[in-house]
Amino acid sequence: MISSFTTKVRGTANLGFKSTAWFHTLCLQWLTMKYFAITYQYDPESEAIAEYRPVHREFISNLNQEGKIVGSGPHPDAEGGALIVIKLDDGATIETAEELMDGDPFHAKGALQARAIREWNPVINSF
Repeated sequence: MISSFTTKVRGTANLGFKSTAWFHTLCLQWLTMKYFAITYQYDPESEAIAEYRPVHREFISNLNQEGKIVGSGPHPDAEGGALIVIKLDDGATIETAEELMDGDPFHAKGALQARAIREWNPVINSF
């Protein structure tokens, strides 16, 4: 599979790259990651959500600095809630993702109505 990717980028030598090793590394990293979609249900008008939002965002920012966040944000409609997509090492499980996300103040402080974590397979993507 990777060799077919390499074939498509062989022209990178014209861009000043000495080899396609960088591309192999990138593909292997992408192929050896597991992705998880986390959905939060909460009332957007909740006082607890407003109270813990700053420390929740700090928690998410720290995960982002560690390279674990693919995307994160609230649903802007009246139903509220949010979607967070994370990437973890290939050996990660749902339990690994749960343990990581248990540290989110929204969860730890009981501000969520519900949380669901599912493994996600990004077949078509731009990341």
